[in-house]
Amino acid sequence: MAPKLRNTKVNAVILTGKRTAHNQFLQLAGVTNKALIEIDGKAMIQHVIDALNDSRYIERIYLVAPEDFEELSFDSRKPIEIVPCGDTVVENLMLAVSKSGDAENVVITTCDNPLFRGVMLDRFAQRCLMADADFYYSVGKESVISASYPEVVRTYVQGKDDGYTGANVYFVNKARFSADGKMLAKIDSYRKTPWKYIRLLGLSSLLKFVTKRITLEDVEARASEVIGCRFKLVPMPFPECGIDVDKMSDLVLVRRLFQKREWQPAHAA
Repeated sequence: MAPKLRNTKVNAVILTGKRTAHNQFLQLAGVTNKALIEIDGKAMIQHVIDALNDSRYIERIYLVAPEDFEELSFDSRKPIEIVPCGDTVVENLMLAVSKSGDAENVVITTCDNPLFRGVMLDRFAQRCLMADADFYYSVGKESVISASYPEVVRTYVQGKDDGYTGANVYFVNKARFSADGKMLAKIDSYRKTPWKYIRLLGLSSLLKFVTKRITLEDVEARASEVIGCRFKLVPMPFPECGIDVDKMSDLVLVRRLFQKREWQPAHAA
């Protein structure tokens, strides 16, 4: 690893969101916060903490979570601090950037990707550190995910060469991050209807999307203008990065993978 990468400070944030007693999926799972769903004898968030502990880059971990998470005990070799969460995903993303210590870079992930591992994070972080953008977002390829996990149902943006879905990991250069929070909130509200957020990028991008000619470079260029800072999409070679626990079928799959030890986290397609 080059000295520049080895000496770069990176902190990590896990977004958990607020507790809620009125979500059908959480009711079925028997919890009031997704982070606390039990998988293989651990709270789901503990698997994510384990991954961050295994990363060569991460120095400190911050949980953007309800204040009562202070009362919970997490196993971590690296320091953990609770940052009281806001009401929305984008508000919590902004908190993650502003409240994540003095490291010049921050990795932001979610509590619902228990298949995430340190080797995956390191691959992602290294690619971001070697590039020259301000705001990075990981994506999974439909061909990669469906080849290993055909039963997984995801929302894909169909591009020129493949379908793409969010992979729940961000990387931010904090000094240069200047994204428009209102625009990010609008984009987030459209995450289940891809044509709507492609429409935000302009008519040309929408036409390319409709005709399946849009590329990652097209999205990056226009998104950088719309969001207000240099934006880059980073394809992840690990199919597990495209699996989060968002519904009961996801939870059943992930629990089965852990129980039968079918999952090979070091595999990259």
